[in-house]
Amino acid sequence: MNRYLLRFYKKGNMRFLSHLDLYRLFRRAVNRAGIEIDFSHGFNPHEKVNIVQPLSLGFESGAEFFEIDTVLPHDPTALMEELNRSLPDGIRFDRASEIERRSKNLTGLVSRSAYSARMPFQGSAPDADAFLAQDRVVMLRREKKTGNMVERDVKALISRFSCEKEDGELRFEMLLSSSSNAIVNPLNLIEAFLKWAGAPYVREEIRITRTAMYISQNGEEKDLSSL
Repeated sequence: MNRYLLRFYKKGNMRFLSHLDLYRLFRRAVNRAGIEIDFSHGFNPHEKVNIVQPLSLGFESGAEFFEIDTVLPHDPTALMEELNRSLPDGIRFDRASEIERRSKNLTGLVSRSAYSARMPFQGSAPDADAFLAQDRVVMLRREKKTGNMVERDVKALISRFSCEKEDGELRFEMLLSSSSNAIVNPLNLIEAFLKWAGAPYVREEIRITRTAMYISQNGEEKDLSSL
């Protein structure tokens, strides 16, 4: 059996495609390309395909990843080109490689993600360094079980957070924890920053793009694009 990792981008109106719809889109592309997917073994077999840590609805990305296990070997570039023939504008695979087969997929290994964001803004940019210099950086988070909003200190989970004013927009660059038990949503962080600065926050005006994903493996952090 063979495992492949394909990088794809999702831009424009495709940012409103849900995770389930994206999975269905890729599954149809696989069928049209005549690729036979491998299945897990056991009482309830399932297809070995995976979208690595799916994005929130409305986010764009230049670095998303799709894992697929196939019964027969494929040339990675040819596999990518076959799948691209069935994809709409705004979604394309742009890199493919054969990777080591593991018992689990890559989602559980993701450690950090990089994001850029922009929004229209009047006035001077708030001070991101002063925001990070606080003893605590508090975000609101909704608990899954109760639905209540609770405060959460995420200062230790922020590796980089910058904000600059350019061409009438605030431009953000962020490197945030993405491990399964410590995910920082960049949109919630921007909301917390703007509220701290007393600046207006309009969700619909913020465009967020994930630019890179990193995994921790054998004590080393790697960019998924390098696998």
